[in-house]
Amino acid sequence: MAKSDDLSTKKIVTLTENDEVPGSKFTSCPEDYTVDQLKRWLKCRGSKQSGKRQELITRVKDCIASGNHHLLDPGIDGGKWLKAKEDREHGSNLTDHKSLVPDPPQKNWRVFPSYDIPSLFNYGHIVCVALSSLEFSITSALSD
Repeated sequence: MAKSDDLSTKKIVTLTENDEVPGSKFTSCPEDYTVDQLKRWLKCRGSKQSGKRQELITRVKDCIASGNHHLLDPGIDGGKWLKAKEDREHGSNLTDHKSLVPDPPQKNWRVFPSYDIPSLFNYGHIVCVALSSLEFSITSALSD
């Protein structure tokens, strides 16, 4: 019961061009931008991105004229921008995910034991040791 109450009080989040989504905001007229920048702008709004440069410019201008150019597609870049905005608005932060990455120890550090590698030691030695130990374990398993 309490869980459904939490969900009903949660505010619906929408992405706008002011939410720091890369390529979602133009600071000058569409003619000043490259084809890739125009496609990114259209992708941020869930619009068709194919066509020649002039078609893209027309599509951008039509979107601006319609008045809903400030709203972005919530699925842009796999929804990561919407998730980031939800986390900002609902107070979630990385401390909730603390269990995912353990903290390194703060004291009792010691020098890691290290030894000089012999000058003629190479990959072939590792293979020989691995193969000889493998043969040993196979022969010991067969003898049992």
